[in-house]
Amino acid sequence: AQPDPDLPWSYDQQGPPETAAEIDEGAALGEFLRAELALRNGDREVALEAYEKAVKADPSSALLRRRLAVLYVRSGRLTDALDQCAAVLQQEP
Repeated sequence: AQPDPDLPWSYDQQGPPETAAEIDEGAALGEFLRAELALRNGDREVALEAYEKAVKADPSSALLRRRLAVLYVRSGRLTDALDQCAAVLQQEP
């Protein structure tokens, strides 16, 4: 079953990853929601951890990688932010 491409945690126009085993949409969604809630509560560390787990669960999501990159910049982790940006550019040239 294909995930809904309109949902923010779903992979973008690139289609599914090489194998379905590479993504865990349920985990990605859960971590995405946990990160957003943490940000609303002002807990950047929890948000950062949750976005890292979300990207690990769905590495094909450019949205998750972009949001993680922003948190890396805000945390002074510029090399990590650049790595996420590079991954997004590979997915969405």
